[in-house]
Amino acid sequence: MLYPLSYQSVESMPLYLDVSLKCKEAEQFPPKIEQLFTDKRVMNSCAKKMRRVAGIAERGREEVFIGLGGNIGNTAEIFKAVIAELKLSSALDHFECSSLYETTPVETEIPQRNYLNMVCRFFTDVELCVLKLFFREIEARHGKKPKAKTAPRVIDIDLLLYGRRSYQTPDLVVPHPRWQERLFVLIPLYDIAEHIEVERDGTVERFSLSTLIATAQQKDNAKVRRV
Repeated sequence: MLYPLSYQSVESMPLYLDVSLKCKEAEQFPPKIEQLFTDKRVMNSCAKKMRRVAGIAERGREEVFIGLGGNIGNTAEIFKAVIAELKLSSALDHFECSSLYETTPVETEIPQRNYLNMVCRFFTDVELCVLKLFFREIEARHGKKPKAKTAPRVIDIDLLLYGRRSYQTPDLVVPHPRWQERLFVLIPLYDIAEHIEVERDGTVERFSLSTLIATAQQKDNAKVRRV
């Protein structure tokens, strides 16, 4: 079940200001964001209004990759619950997930358990800023609290790739920073994709996952094993 998110809390999200402030002025954003993900008719109508009001060009359905990670609590069960919730959304379809992997922590001096990681793929025409907001709500419902970047955590839902798009604001960077260097991203990603394409400044760059993994293995100290 998706729970209500107040209009006021949407307005308070810096991540969402680039779209929501313009939509607020036109009173075209729904009062409950879960409508966007449970009612296909409302989702399509709102997405079109958001693009028009915010000056975003119409786009087709995008292939999206997300990363799940965590090392507090029963992480495998948390992942199952998160994935089940995502699959309930009529706005996300053709869902596919990698195997589950155990990864040693990297770049931290904080004692902690190994992480579990996996990557999921789906298709959607929901804008990436809305997706990020949706993921934050799911993280919060499963117990995520603000913490230092390298501290243990219950759940992270990272937006890794959104089609070929490159996007950067202070709160959201797509593709996810250093995705090409992280074995805990690349190895699960390789389960469900052999190549990734990213467009920057009008040029499309094609990445071979097997090549990226071979390069990352020379630099990344993380140990990654399938569970």
